[in-house]
Amino acid sequence: MILINGHRDGRIAANDRGVAYGDGVFRTMPIRQGVIPFWARQWDALERDCATLHMSRPDLIQLQSELRQCMAGIVEGVAKITLTRGEGPRGYRIDPTAPMTRIVQAHAGFPYPQSLAEHGVALTRCVTPVTRQPMLAGAKTLNRLDSVLARREWDDPAVFDGLMSDGEGAWLETTMCSLFVVVAGAVHVPDLSCGGVSGVSRELVLTCSQRLSIPVIVSRIDDALLTRAQAVFVANSLAGVLPVVRIAELAYSDLRLIRQIQAEMTILSALDTSLSSI
Repeated sequence: MILINGHRDGRIAANDRGVAYGDGVFRTMPIRQGVIPFWARQWDALERDCATLHMSRPDLIQLQSELRQCMAGIVEGVAKITLTRGEGPRGYRIDPTAPMTRIVQAHAGFPYPQSLAEHGVALTRCVTPVTRQPMLAGAKTLNRLDSVLARREWDDPAVFDGLMSDGEGAWLETTMCSLFVVVAGAVHVPDLSCGGVSGVSRELVLTCSQRLSIPVIVSRIDDALLTRAQAVFVANSLAGVLPVVRIAELAYSDLRLIRQIQAEMTILSALDTSLSSI
């Protein structure tokens, strides 16, 4: 089901700023056993991204009500919230009084098999870099053209995703996942102060690492570090934590620390008190 501003037969106006400029934010979330895991964290991230774009935050009660309508009867699936700045006249000037556009949707069926988390995935290196924009760094905005262009670079079904750099040799993320590199028992994460998405899955991995007393280091992740690494993994809200077994010529087989983080993520999900809110 898809609701636009609460209406099942809603429409997006041609002058909506999300359509015209990509002026908005979104969250894509798993539905597990009829609920959204880590909903409180997803809501916090949505609020932060709205603040980054100087958008008013949506009404929480209204949004939860629309999510419940869309998710009715779905046991396993995907939910998505898209918020745009709403309709506006020509030009980039923001009308602070314009009501935002809300698009809430949910669909049955899950896009990633559990076998990916068990057996791992392969990555490629992309030429398309992440756009450098410190003002938007970390936010999941509607403009995902970097990832769209990068995704055109391979057509091998054995490749799950592609690494994206800052254009100067430092890997920041993949087209759809956060990136983590294990070196000497520590989890290295990229510095996203100038670009890239800092999503809920990245936060959860850092929380799991802290709970397990695994050191976390913000690093410049280049090919030299990938060569030294004992393990590499990626994560997003839908796929969870996925071991990387190959990046082109590099192979990884030490999954011990990754298995610890996967297990801790399962424990965190079981402890999550926000499940009943949706």
